[in-house]
Amino acid sequence: MEYISAKEFLKQPKEVQKVFIDWWKCDTGDLFTFDGVDDRDLNILQTIGSENQATMTKANKDESRIPLFVEGQLRKFIEDRAGSKLAIIEFDYDHYNIVLRSNNKAYITEEYDLLQAHWKVALEIAKEKVQVWKE
Repeated sequence: MEYISAKEFLKQPKEVQKVFIDWWKCDTGDLFTFDGVDDRDLNILQTIGSENQATMTKANKDESRIPLFVEGQLRKFIEDRAGSKLAIIEFDYDHYNIVLRSNNKAYITEEYDLLQAHWKVALEIAKEKVQVWKE
């Protein structure tokens, strides 16, 4: 399975990491690791009873857990944080372009891999959120 490594996630500024952590719902089946040093310590959130869901979700978001985002999660992050659905994902010769529907904003990713293209756009959107906080 392809996912954004903990090492890549931890390269980002703390403020950007926080944007992702605050968004992450830690649903059943999500991948995560604890230390970020070795992705071989891969964990998958198992199904839990509904009476424990709120408690477990809060506990699973503690800062020791590092999400290992897959492509679908990144697409959902982009749509949620940008407030827009993806209108176009096109492969243009040697890279992906991603266009958001509501504001017709295009992201030229220069990435050949779709997971990395989503990651690059998600990072740009997270950095925009951090910039808004600072203003």
